Amino acid sequence: MEPAQILTWIAEIVIIIVFGLVLRRYVSKKKITVKQIAFVGIMSALGTALALVSFIPIGPNINIDLSHIGTFIVAIALGPFYGMITGTLIGIYPMTVFGNPLVPVGKALTGFVVGLLATRLRLVGEEKEKRRIPKIVPAVFVGWIPEAVFILVTLGILGIPTLFPMPVVEGILVKGSGEIIFLGIVCEFLFASKALRGKLASLRANQ
Repeated sequence: MEPAQILTWIAEIVIIIVFGLVLRRYVSKKKITVKQIAFVGIMSALGTALALVSFIPIGPNINIDLSHIGTFIVAIALGPFYGMITGTLIGIYPMTVFGNPLVPVGKALTGFVVGLLATRLRLVGEEKEKRRIPKIVPAVFVGWIPEAVFILVTLGILGIPTLFPMPVVEGILVKGSGEIIFLGIVCEFLFASKALRGKLASLRANQ
């Protein structure tokens, strides 16, 4: 096994342990319902389906990827725990495509941070909805920054699992920025629906 592969697995194990500790603390305080699990499963399937449809090469090791729509919907609706789980599940398909076991970790990080921001900013609440909805685009973009840094460090600096030329890494990040803004706008329209907010309120009832 090459040193880069060893570092990849060590990094993934460490991150999984940290995430596991966070999950344990969260789950111990929350009641998980069948509806919430089903919602995560449906949104994960949606994200994976969009990944299958939207994966179009636009450069060397650069592909369009709209899978994070599922991550964002769940993270905004249910918070960091469920956002992280959804991001992890959605990351499985691109992991197999690129052969990079750290992809689910990066996507899980985005799901967690976006969910945390959505909870703190109360993006989906019962009060002053029209004033809060415009915060979704900046919230998801800021929530994606840790994943962007993760990509830069692992692929562009440390070469885990493979060292990419910096122009390629920059291309991935520029492409990703555009995708995140687009998906944020989509979420703005989705969460503007009173019917959707009513459905999501029932999912959050036990949180």
